[in-house]
Amino acid sequence: MTPISILIVEDEYIIAQDIAERITQLGYRAAGRAARFEDAVALAKSAMPDLILMDIMLDGTRDGIDTARAIREEHDIPVIFITAYADDAMIKRATAVAPYGYLIKPFNDRELAAAIETALYRASIERALKSSEARFKALFEHSPVAAWETDFSAVASFFQTIRDKGVEDIPGYFTEHPEELLHTIGLIRAVHVNRESTRVFGTTDDSAPPSLVRILCEESYPVMRTMLAVLADGKTDYSDELAVLFPDGTRHVISFTLVVMPGEKPLTSAVLSFSDITERRQAQSYMKEYRRQERVLTDVTHALAKCTTADDIYNYVATVLKREAGADFITVSGYNRHTGTSSVRVLQGFGDLITKIIETVHIDPNDIGISEKEMGDLAPLYKSGRLERIPGGLQDLVAGHLPAQLMAVVERMMGVRSVYCVGFTWDNKLYGGVTFLYKTDTAPRNEELIALITAAAGTALRRKYAEDALRDSEEMMRATIEQSADGILIADAEGRIIEWNKGLETIIGYTRDDIIGTYMWDFQYRIMAVKDGTLRDELKTAFRKSPDISSRTWMNRPIGYDIQTKAGEFKTIELIAYPISLGRGMFYGIDIRDTTAQKKTELETENRRRFLESLIEVIPTPIFYKALDGTYIGCNSAFADLIGAARADIQGKTVFETDTVYAPKHHENDVRVYKDGVSVTYECQMNTPQGLRECVFYKAPFTGADGKITGLVGAVIDMTERNRREHALEEQRRLLQVLSVYQKNLFLLNTEETIRETIHVLMSFAPVVSFFVINAAQKTVLCAWDSDKGYHREDTTLENLAGSFVCDVIEQKVPLFIKNTETAVFRNTLEKSTIEASRLKSMLYYPILVDNTCLGLLTVGGRDEDDIGDNAWRYLSIIAPVVGLALTKSRLFEQAQQNEAWYRTLIETAPEAVIIYNIRTCEIIDCNEPGIRLFRYNSKDAVLGVNNENTSDKYLARFLNEHYTDFVTADSVLNAVIYTAADTAVPCEVRIARLPPAEQGIVRISIVDVSERVRIEEERQKHTRALLQNDKLKALGELAAGMAHEIAQPLTGIGLAAESTLSRLHDAGAAGDYARKKINDIADYVERIKRIIDHVRTFSRERTLELKSGCDARESIQNALSLVGTQYRNHSIIIETAISAAPLIINGNIYELEQVILNLLANAKYAVEARAGKNTAGYGKKIHISAIRNDNNVIIEIRDNGIGIPAENIEKIFTPFFTTKPINEGTGLGLSVSLGILQAMKGTITVESVPDEFTLARISLPAT
Repeated sequence: MTPISILIVEDEYIIAQDIAERITQLGYRAAGRAARFEDAVALAKSAMPDLILMDIMLDGTRDGIDTARAIREEHDIPVIFITAYADDAMIKRATAVAPYGYLIKPFNDRELAAAIETALYRASIERALKSSEARFKALFEHSPVAAWETDFSAVASFFQTIRDKGVEDIPGYFTEHPEELLHTIGLIRAVHVNRESTRVFGTTDDSAPPSLVRILCEESYPVMRTMLAVLADGKTDYSDELAVLFPDGTRHVISFTLVVMPGEKPLTSAVLSFSDITERRQAQSYMKEYRRQERVLTDVTHALAKCTTADDIYNYVATVLKREAGADFITVSGYNRHTGTSSVRVLQGFGDLITKIIETVHIDPNDIGISEKEMGDLAPLYKSGRLERIPGGLQDLVAGHLPAQLMAVVERMMGVRSVYCVGFTWDNKLYGGVTFLYKTDTAPRNEELIALITAAAGTALRRKYAEDALRDSEEMMRATIEQSADGILIADAEGRIIEWNKGLETIIGYTRDDIIGTYMWDFQYRIMAVKDGTLRDELKTAFRKSPDISSRTWMNRPIGYDIQTKAGEFKTIELIAYPISLGRGMFYGIDIRDTTAQKKTELETENRRRFLESLIEVIPTPIFYKALDGTYIGCNSAFADLIGAARADIQGKTVFETDTVYAPKHHENDVRVYKDGVSVTYECQMNTPQGLRECVFYKAPFTGADGKITGLVGAVIDMTERNRREHALEEQRRLLQVLSVYQKNLFLLNTEETIRETIHVLMSFAPVVSFFVINAAQKTVLCAWDSDKGYHREDTTLENLAGSFVCDVIEQKVPLFIKNTETAVFRNTLEKSTIEASRLKSMLYYPILVDNTCLGLLTVGGRDEDDIGDNAWRYLSIIAPVVGLALTKSRLFEQAQQNEAWYRTLIETAPEAVIIYNIRTCEIIDCNEPGIRLFRYNSKDAVLGVNNENTSDKYLARFLNEHYTDFVTADSVLNAVIYTAADTAVPCEVRIARLPPAEQGIVRISIVDVSERVRIEEERQKHTRALLQNDKLKALGELAAGMAHEIAQPLTGIGLAAESTLSRLHDAGAAGDYARKKINDIADYVERIKRIIDHVRTFSRERTLELKSGCDARESIQNALSLVGTQYRNHSIIIETAISAAPLIINGNIYELEQVILNLLANAKYAVEARAGKNTAGYGKKIHISAIRNDNNVIIEIRDNGIGIPAENIEKIFTPFFTTKPINEGTGLGLSVSLGILQAMKGTITVESVPDEFTLARISLPAT
């Protein structure tokens, strides 16, 4: 604990020194001494003492009172005045400075200690009081609630006045005298308000203090009456709610608390705090209303679900909406799905007005419906899904039915002032709605609830309409089945017939009772004209074996039967079965059609077909016929002309004989026609005398009189010319699509892939492609591609690789087209031989330009003059700019990749820890290996993603949190302490740099461990201090040597004078004895001073020891013991030795080492003698000496069991002139001289000690 510091301001040096010694003995620390005004003020500012002892009378023009005043104005330092005298004027001046005490000279230590302790205690109390007042003021001023510090003294006086009148019932008194209540409230005076109160109540520093009377609403008077009664009863706090008016005229509800402040008299002052709870009360009211509306909506939902008809829904909804909306009149219109119109379904609140309205305007309100057609411009209001006001009221509502004058009459009759509406909508169509009529202009209540109820009603109506429509649909379907002319029967999953219609009864003659309950296979077997048991068994097995009707091959396709009716009539029918999947299971429907008349019609149709066959001959479209074996059986003239053969030559031949190339495809389609009985249309080329033609073939089966397929008929349409035009258009479209995909993909590639992709696209419309990427400035090829030779990369000139034409295109930056290379004039032999070797007939060179700089060249070549058409120019004009941009982007991308690789290498190879940190997401996104090791992680993955909120890492996250602000400012260098996993504080230098682009918020954090640097700096400072100390000691030594020289001469004279005087006092008698004793004392003192001077000279001289090799340290020890051993034993000191028997050879000086040992033995003797002087029972004085060789050192230890050395003095014992011995016992130079001797011999000395137990001095010298 740091001792209390006291500044002494005293102009008399001896008194100041005396006071300093006294306060030091009392346990305080002297902060310094000043004798003048200026020195005292400066020293108080620099030393900042805990207390000042101030003498009133000082040197200079200004006294201690002025000094104390100046110091107190700048610093809160307590002052005690010291004076020997004082008059009244001085006391008055001193009192004005508010001193903490007075000391009258002379004073003793007890008075000094009491004055100091009293002043310090008072100062601490006053500081605590000031701190408490400051905290209270800060809390009061910055409180988030409005607060008043009020004066209640007038209220207390009023209470006493009415009590003196004998009033005991305070609330009753204020009830009987309401004017006294307002008067009493007005007595509550706000003496101070905080900032929040100023904001809430609109007061300023210049305005009058706020008053409760001015802001209270009348409804709050009972609350104030209760509060005053509670205070009158002696209570010290009260809380309640008040209704008040704010300066802006708005009414607010505030919660207030009154706390009476303790004082000398009861109810002297109090603190009023206010909190605006208006929004809280409004929210509570809203939640109450919300829960009520929620219950209403739930009840409405349940009630609507129970309604059985649409009218029930309309009536219920009208009642609920009228109640919730508070409307005077309400009309509900609904949709009639049968008529498709809307009309009024419910009227409420009208009473007899309906009759009067009808009689007045001659129109029934029930006829006015709500639909999109009838509402017109008002339809969007009804369809909005929320409650809307109709601007023109009833006049707008019935504008399509009544003139405005008549409607104005109706409004007056009803007293309607405002009209609101909401509609029933689904699928964005209006199907009716609700109209609310009010006799006032007030807005309806519960608008959201009304919209929700209306929406629920609309959903219920839609569901009800859907149920009715489904029921009607079912009835209509049943009627349709019954009235169908075809026979229809329905069977269950087992094949049992469960239903059929009248049409089936008409066809087969069997009645419902004959068939219902029988199985399908029995029914079919019964009506067969020819009984077929096999078919019956197949039907039976099919129904019972497979539950999946789709797997039955006889289902879902017509099956013809010849049947015999119940009356014996034979008929032909067509039967088709199909599945019916319902919620309650699988059923089968079977349609039976009477095809007797149809068959008759088919026969007639066959005759007509034969007739039409003769007409085909005259048709210009080529037509042919084939038999089932694929041979031609006929054709018209147009077909014979197409294939270039006579009709007779064609008949009997197959397509394999007429067109061997395309015969397989024709045969394949013929088989489809024969096998499936379907018509086919396909495209196929055809060899004709006019050349290869592209045709469309249409083939269809034809049947004989028995209805079976006997062959096919085909037609041929020549599509050659049309296909050629379509092919050209398709080629254009395909190339544009390729270019689009190429342009999209090109920007995702690097330079090499860009070249490959470009070549791939160009080869889609040119047989040979070359691509050069060049350095136009140097006319060198950076890379090249040729579709004939393959990709290669080389640094060469354009002339060597490409030739003169390429150089011309690059230099002139314009395309070049060579239609015929055989007629072209080449300036370069290599170019000519290259093109001749490639067998190219045409060439197109196109430059790649970006910002008017040629980056490369696209070259396409053709084997024929026509291989490169006009499209090539257009395609290359589209591709070249895109390729240029792609090459530029690829180079930039590759450079970026290279830069990224360089940057990552810099990070990974950096010797310091590097962390890449995102200040926006507060996460680590990269780090190097030293960073992983610094925070004791095992891998980079463990570091990535660590952020400021990472609770599992208290070390790295702590570092990020502490320096986040530094990361944001960036571009700085700071010193930080990082705590590692071992809770070790590592001093580091942190360098922060923002990485571009700055808006991404990425910073690079370099962390350098400067522990070694700090350690070296501390060592340097330590050595610097040692050098400074050596310089001081050297200067002190020089001073001591000079003083010793100056003192030695007069001292010698004193000694000689004492001897001379002593020799003349032999006959002086008793007086001579006394004089001789004193002269002997003088001689002893002179001898002691000479010893001190000798030590000083020894200390001050620069030691230049003559070190000798082969010295045995044992000899020094033995010599020292032989000198003092007898003397020590005479003083009952036991000397124990433990000296090595082997030589202890060192490089040193035997005699100097002997002096060191003698000094240590002398200190040990003093220590044991001092402890023995304490009369310690059973104590034996011991000194132990040991000497051994330990590794490369000779260790000499001298241990005593004496009084010991206090811990605070251990480090001082080698300081010159420092001694713990009493005056006349030591010089304080013995150990300092010994240390110098040992250091000259490259040795060291250390001391350990425990008071009243032991002291151990250990000497270590290098052994040889």
